[in-house]
Amino acid sequence: MLSPSPPANKRSFFGRFAEKTAKYSGSTAVFVSAVGIVLIWAITGPLFKYSETWQLVINTGTTCMVPEDRGVGQASGHV
Repeated sequence: MLSPSPPANKRSFFGRFAEKTAKYSGSTAVFVSAVGIVLIWAITGPLFKYSETWQLVINTGTTCMVPEDRGVGQASGHV
């Protein structure tokens, strides 16, 4: 079982930073922004003739975001 977290003023800089980053990245504003980016990307498909570069843009962006969500599974071997 995990031990309780120490009070906020006793946590390390990294612990405070990680907690604030996690709260921000899970916010409604970030979600709405991500959906907007995907919609803009999808709408521009015909403009760029669905090129490999056009696909690479979204593939790179999603690859940069997904590992944060999959870290636990990778650490435990359940990928």
